[in-house]
Amino acid sequence: LINLATNGSITVTETVGDLLAGHIHSTAGDVTLYSSLRIRDADGLATLDVTGANITLSAGTAGVQGGIGLAADFLEINVGRNGATGVLNATDTAAASTAGIYLDDLLGDMRLDTVQTTADVSLRTVQGSIIDGRTGASDAGAANVLGRAIDIDANAGIGGGGVALKIDSSRGSAAPVLTSGGDDVALEAGTGIDVIE
Repeated sequence: LINLATNGSITVTETVGDLLAGHIHSTAGDVTLYSSLRIRDADGLATLDVTGANITLSAGTAGVQGGIGLAADFLEINVGRNGATGVLNATDTAAASTAGIYLDDLLGDMRLDTVQTTADVSLRTVQGSIIDGRTGASDAGAANVLGRAIDIDANAGIGGGGVALKIDSSRGSAAPVLTSGGDDVALEAGTGIDVIE
């Protein structure tokens, strides 16, 4: 279990086992977390686990098992704290196996740079939108969310400010056929949806 609070930047590397995030909180800096295996919510409660301006999460660095959050227990974050124009990067593509990435932003917009996994992605917000937060973002940019099945649930909008959220789903999946299920994209928003596949 890791609890850290500072007004500066935080970098943590978990070299053995899962990184269990209790409350890792920067009031004015960035938070960067590396884990040899998974990055998980330590207490299972729907309270903030990771807070910072820019948040970078890299799981599965040992090449075996990855995953950020769990389908039954999302990792709760607050990216772009204090109204900062920070972005979220979350990946576990170095791992041979993963259950995917499950993140919930409890305060404001979830501003994305890149979220990428070889499994499923589920992103949600309690208050804000889920948007492309890159500097100079445009509809011609690279995908923000890459995975197999992609589930995005925003209390406000998905995409915004005239710029679509870019996704790349069904990565590594067999071609879908009408007679069987497969990976899908689910989008739900309180206001508008602007997405490019």
